[in-house]
Amino acid sequence: MDINPNKPAEIYMTGHGIHTDKDGDKMIRSFKGKPVSKGQWKGVYTITGGTGKFEGVSGGGTFNSYMLTPKQNYVEVEGEMEMP
Repeated sequence: MDINPNKPAEIYMTGHGIHTDKDGDKMIRSFKGKPVSKGQWKGVYTITGGTGKFEGVSGGGTFNSYMLTPKQNYVEVEGEMEMP
């Protein structure tokens, strides 16, 4: 994850994530978000690809991330995923 403070009024984060299921198949996503209050970020994500059963997958949605401790977040995710 990168946090880019280009301008004080334009702080945002971008990054990529990989979900690996119990079979070892991977789903890859990118995300971008902005702070909305202390310890809370909101943003969007896009599913960019995958391996195995996730090959050719697409989709995306929104997320809300809440910092519980400096090393722990709670994330609410809503969106859609289309399997090929």
